[in-house]
Amino acid sequence: MASRLFPPAPPLPGKPDPLAGFGYRGRYPGFVSGFYLLARNPIAWILPGAVWGPAELMFQTGLPAPLLGTLASLVAFAALIAAGWVGWQRPWLFGLAAAALGIVIFSTVVGTALVTAGYPDAVAAYLGSASRELLQLAFGAVAGWYGGYLRRRLAATPTPARGNRRR
Repeated sequence: MASRLFPPAPPLPGKPDPLAGFGYRGRYPGFVSGFYLLARNPIAWILPGAVWGPAELMFQTGLPAPLLGTLASLVAFAALIAAGWVGWQRPWLFGLAAAALGIVIFSTVVGTALVTAGYPDAVAAYLGSASRELLQLAFGAVAGWYGGYLRRRLAATPTPARGNRRR
């Protein structure tokens, strides 16, 4: 069923092998190659993560206005999709890394605000419930995968030829 909704997309044409300089031969090549790709293209996940964190903060708090919170939600989702679009080598990983960075930014701001407001116990309760963060990580991976999938599908779709039409 999923293959009918999302047919396999071919690799991007004209792009080099992303692991061309990767020489690790240890026990966990898939795991280490992910860190290698993230280190080679840090802007692809740092910039979307830096956008996602504040946008998610605006969405969760609804400040300064509910309409801006809704707009912030769309910006946060677009940032995670963009991470997968730019990180075409392994788009789900770039979306996951962007979401992880955004969670660090979000949690730091919320934790600092709670401590400053005099609620240090609330920080422990907030950080103790990891279900929200795990859901956001999963959301980042799916949105990143979708961004990379969308890029490959659009690259594979032939553009119609523009020619002179005969009358």
